[in-house]
Amino acid sequence: MIDVRPQKAGARRLLAHARMAVAALATFMASSAFAAPGDNVALVRQLGTRVGPVIGAALAGLSGVLYTVWGQYITPSSMGMTAASLPLIWVAVGGRSDLTATIIGTLVVLSGFQALTIYGSQYALVFMGVLLVLTVLIAPNGLVLGLITWVTKRVARRKQETA
Repeated sequence: MIDVRPQKAGARRLLAHARMAVAALATFMASSAFAAPGDNVALVRQLGTRVGPVIGAALAGLSGVLYTVWGQYITPSSMGMTAASLPLIWVAVGGRSDLTATIIGTLVVLSGFQALTIYGSQYALVFMGVLLVLTVLIAPNGLVLGLITWVTKRVARRKQETA
């Protein structure tokens, strides 16, 4: 039997034991092995390509409703290019391959952005732009994820030196 469960830590591990998640991974990794026990490959692929975007759209709609309830007012101008690009910068800084690193990066960048907005309003956007450029040039996988990888390698090297 083929083991299609994700081996990395993070949010993907939560889906490792869900039947639908295992079926979706199996159909894209080894569809012939998945079809052998009698499961319907076409149905699982259709569900993955049809239901996934619907869930994403529902979450986007829910976030818009929650934002409106939180702010009690919304206009099209409040969701301009700046507001739309900030979440992309948060994810780029954190790293898109690990949900934990993305959340840590988002919290750190958002708290810094809020502090800069309070004390120096125009510098906040300049800081976010510089942060995005540095992320793209220095750590394309994310600054937080790059920092975690660097610290892990450094600790492993120290253990090898002392052993």
